[in-house]
Formats: sequence, C-alpha cells, structure tokens
Amino acid sequence: MSTSSSSASKKQPKLPLKQIPGDYGQPFFGAIKDRYDFFYNQGRDEFFKARIQKYNSTVFRTNMPPGPFIASNPKVVTVLDAISFPILFDNSKVEKRDIFDGTYMPSTDFTGGYRICSFLDPSEPKHTSLKKFFLSLLSANHKNVIPLFHTHFTDLFVQAEAQLLKDGKSDFNTLNDKTSFDFIFELFFGKHPSDTNLGSKGSTLVTLWLLPQLTPQITLGLPKFFNVFEDFLLHTFPFPALFVKPAYNKVYKAFYESAAKALDEAESNFGISRDEACHNLVFLVCFNAYGGMKLLFPSLLKWVGLAGEDLHRKLRDEIREAVKEAGGKITLAALEKMTLTKSVVYEALRIDPSVPFQYGKAKEDLIIESHDAAFEIKRGEVIFGYQTIATRDGKIFKNPDEFIGDRFVGEGEKLLKYVWWSNGPETVSPSAEDKQCAGKDLVVLMNRMMLVEFFLRYDTFTLDVGTFLLAGAVGQLAVDLLVASTKADRIGFLDSPYVLPCVGNDAYGPVPQGQLALPLEAYESASNGMALIQQRSPVVKGRMIEFAKKLADYVAASGKKHLIVLSSLDFGRWQRIDMSSGSQMHYLSSTNSDGTDDYCERLGWKRLQDYNPNQRSWKYLRTLAEGNAMLEDRSFEEGDNTPDAFHLAEAACKLLGRSPSDLHGNNNDNWFIPISWKTVYGPPADLSLLSRE
Repeated sequence: MSTSSSSASKKQPKLPLKQIPGDYGQPFFGAIKDRYDFFYNQGRDEFFKARIQKYNSTVFRTNMPPGPFIASNPKVVTVLDAISFPILFDNSKVEKRDIFDGTYMPSTDFTGGYRICSFLDPSEPKHTSLKKFFLSLLSANHKNVIPLFHTHFTDLFVQAEAQLLKDGKSDFNTLNDKTSFDFIFELFFGKHPSDTNLGSKGSTLVTLWLLPQLTPQITLGLPKFFNVFEDFLLHTFPFPALFVKPAYNKVYKAFYESAAKALDEAESNFGISRDEACHNLVFLVCFNAYGGMKLLFPSLLKWVGLAGEDLHRKLRDEIREAVKEAGGKITLAALEKMTLTKSVVYEALRIDPSVPFQYGKAKEDLIIESHDAAFEIKRGEVIFGYQTIATRDGKIFKNPDEFIGDRFVGEGEKLLKYVWWSNGPETVSPSAEDKQCAGKDLVVLMNRMMLVEFFLRYDTFTLDVGTFLLAGAVGQLAVDLLVASTKADRIGFLDSPYVLPCVGNDAYGPVPQGQLALPLEAYESASNGMALIQQRSPVVKGRMIEFAKKLADYVAASGKKHLIVLSSLDFGRWQRIDMSSGSQMHYLSSTNSDGTDDYCERLGWKRLQDYNPNQRSWKYLRTLAEGNAMLEDRSFEEGDNTPDAFHLAEAACKLLGRSPSDLHGNNNDNWFIPISWKTVYGPPADLSLLSRE
C-alpha cells in the first residue's frame, strides 16, 4: 500500500529547501555520546526536544541507540512533526527490510531461524503470504472477541477485588499480564493455555523470551553510579538467544500443538510451511499482541484515572446506557454507540503509543517537508520517527500534551489521520501490501472493551501515579539537607493515620542522642523564617486524598503564607517531561488555575507537563489557597538521584529569597550534610546498648 506522504517533487518543493541540520559526531564516539544522552544524561523525550530547540527544526540528523557494537550503522534522519512523519508509511519510497526494531535486528535464533513477517519488506513475496494469513486468522476469530474478553477480564476484576479484600491492594499489572496472554491464546487457538504444557506459566515464559530482544532499547533507571555498568551490559553486546531457548521451545511446542487448524490453513491456502507459520504465530501472538497488551491496558487506565471524575461520570453514563439499550449485553452495535469511549481510546493511543519508534530506509533520493522547510534525504539513509512527539504536534492538536477524552468526537474525528500507533493512519485499514498492524481494529476493540468492563463494574477510581517517599527520594533528602543546614529545631510530630508507621535512629546527629526519627516530623528555623515537615514513609495506599486534605488543613491552621512541596519523579515519568529549559527543575503552582507561575518562569523553571491540576489531591491544596488567599503551593519535581537533592534544596532557597551562603555548612557549598545520608535513618544503633556489662 502507498499512503499519501510528505514527499514532494524534487524539482518543485513547496517550501524552502534546507540542509538537514545536525551531525553524527566522531566515528564510534559520537554514537556512544548520543547513546548516553538518550538513556542517561537527558532521557528519551529530552534527547529529541533538546535537539529540536538546538537546530530549530523537527527534522535533523543524530545517532539512535544502541550503536556499537550491536548496530553497525546508528545514523538516522529524525522526523518529529505531523507533516514529515508519514513518509515512514509510504512503501513506494521507504524500505522496511530488517528494520522493525530499529538500527539493529535481533538474531533469527530467537525465532527458529526465520526472518519473521515484521522484519520483511512488503516487496518480498513471503511478506504478502504471511500478512494474508494473519488477516485471515483474525477475520475467522473476530466474533469471539467480545464474549472471550468478557469472560477473561471479568475474572481479572474478581481476582483484583479478592486481593483488595485480603491485602488492601491489588497488583493490576501482574493480573493483566496473565489475563492478556490467556485471552489472546484462547482467541487464536480455541484453547486455554493452562490446558497445554504451558500451564499457568505462559506469560512468564513469553516475557523471558521478549526481554533479551528489547534490552538494547531500555534502561533500568538505576542511580548514575551504575550507568556505565548498565550500558555495557544492556547496550553494548547482543544477548545470545541460547539463554532463553528452553523457554521459547516450550512456548513453540504449545503453539504447534494448539494451532493445528491454523497451520493447516497456512500450508494449504498460503503456501507457508507449518514450521515457519508457527514461528510467525508465536511472534504475532506473543510479541505483537501480548507485548502490546502489557503496555496498552495499564496506560489506558492511567490516563483515564488521571483525567478525573468528570470524565469517569461521562464514560459510565454512556457505557451503561448503551448496554442497557442492548438488553444488558455487550454487543458490537452497543459499542458503536459509545462515541466518547472510542475517542478516549484513540486519545490514549495518540498521547502514549505503545510502539513509539518507526524506521524506514529511503529507496531513492527524497524531498520531505516539515511545517517550515523542505529537506533532501539520500537513497539508503535511515529515516526515524518518534511518535510520542510527532503525535503531540501543537500545529495539529490543540493542547497536545493534555489528555482530552472527547478530542476525537464529532468534528474531531478528522484528526484521526494523525493517529499512527498502528504504524499507519487510524483512517486506513491494514492490507497484505503494507506494514500496518494486522490487528489494528482488534486492539482498538479490546481497549474499548476494557473501559466497558471497567465502568460497568465501577463508578470512578483514583490513581497515585508517583513515587513513594522512601529513604532515597530526592524530596526527603532535600528536606534533610535544609533541616541540617538551617539548624532547624524539631518542634513536634504529626500523627496521621494515612502514613505508614516507621521508626529509625536520630536523623541529624552528629552522634546518637536517643531521639527517634518518626514518619512525620515538624521543624522550625526561626532565623530563616521557615518551617519544614519531613515525611519519611509512604502514604497508605488509597488514602492519598485524605492525607492531602489533612495536610492542607494543618498548614492553613498554622498561619503560614506559603507552602512548598518538594518531590521527585520516577524514571519513567522523568523521561517524558519537557526539559528544554536546560534544567531538571519543574513546578506546579496555585497562583494560576492552569498551574503556571510567572515568578517560577523567570527563575528558569517550567510548568510540569502530564499532570492534571484538577486531580483531587492537588485540588485540596489549591482550594485552600484560593479560599484564604494565604497558601501558595509549588511542587518541584526532578530526577531520582541523590545529588539532585542539592539542586532541589537550592531551588527552594531561591524561591524563598534565601542563599545557601547564609547557612551553617560543613562542605564547600555551605550545606551541612546530615548524618541521615549515611544510613537509612541516621547513624547506626549504639551497639553498647547490647553489652552484657
């Protein structure tokens, strides 16, 4: 298939023809530097955003990981806007041979010695045969999707509720992994995987097989000290398939024995050997389908959860009304009436696509266009697109970084041509001649079904998508630094049923004084005109709202004019924030309804994205600020490494007009390093207490 693309006639470019900015650096070392920027120094989103700002262009040259020694040629031309990106879908101009995973290809030893369909170019005859086989298989089973999904995911919610009753918490991701694999296996082969040699271990074995193929693209988010070790282990040499061969063989056997009917069809109707067809089915079901479901469902519920109760109410009403009109049954006709539900799914796929990277190799010299200029790409050059930025193009989407549930309702449907999660526009159906996901419509249907099953069962829900304040959290370390350096006095303890209990040794020393460190402590530095609250343990799961309200009530009653909340982001969210200002420091403020603050902007900080100021825990603080004109909230969020505590504490001082030079330091930066940094809660226990004398 050849879709309309951004390529224009070389003789008549519509925009000024410019040279593609950027470079690849020195041979070998340039690729290593870009790899470290991508994974460690900048993070994924900032890697691209910083270069957009540097070159003032959404089209530029760079190296893409993993580079040496896994990828022989990491050089790419990057396209990051809604106009240039579609060139990647034009099969007449770009080749997709062996480029599914990017600038490297995992060994075929992972897939029985075959180049799987995902790595074939549409011009290869085998691609057409395999894609037709997949489409035929999906068509034959489409009537079973709704009833099977209902059965499997009803069981998921029953198990989740049982866990909640027993333990007070539920691990959705683990339940989702197993349920998703069981569902997709039974959908394709009419048999539950527990009735095969896989037993209940199917999802575990598949994940074990997937990981070595994906390690060149991931990072574990370890402290900076371990970066060199992690990079060497994950990104320098390919993992041999030998280590996961036993797991894969077990999965292959289950597929071969369960898919007899499908393999007969592949052999008789499409001319594909049973062995090759089975290896392709394993990849289709496990890598493409199950791998996507592992990411899509948690992402969907995350975005819907963060959107708040108003969206929940609208979804609940729409879903229940449509099912009621269908006689209490979930039918395809009922699903088609749920326009908001469908829009919410599309919005989740737009803002957080499960497979954000696309690659293609230019078949000929090309002219591509962005919003602002035209660029020439030479034959053989690799073109790379990062969907997460391209589908947030501010010239196409209003408020592109916000999750807007009804974005694609009514006239908004016209924007679906810019939703490309399936490796093609949402307005186009996959065919045997293109590289668009064969299960595109199935994925959308499953996500709609997830929302239907959820809101038929529940009215609303809340999520705490953040980081527990444990011993190494940056916010806690920064408060320790401020308490020690301002010589603040402890003036009391806060007793909250919403914070988990903990106890430790004296946090500030310098030697044990017999004073315990408890979960919530209040300190005051009269000379600096500040009070500090140190939180050392996480909030009880599900009680974040009550905790935020009580904290706001306490601060308001104490007569304080300003409240600054110091916090940090987990690595996954940290990669997605905008750090184009060059600073890791971000903020949210109650000064304006949208969370912005002119003073913070003048200090060089940016408002934190991917956060809803109307979320209930933030709303309690903001409401108090507006009602009493006395409480100003600012939340700073940045990376999760210990040295960042200095930056966070310095930012708090800057905001308050204080200088670290006025503090009582024990190092060259005028900061007093608290003894609590040496162990979890201060110095070791006084072992003389255990003496027999």
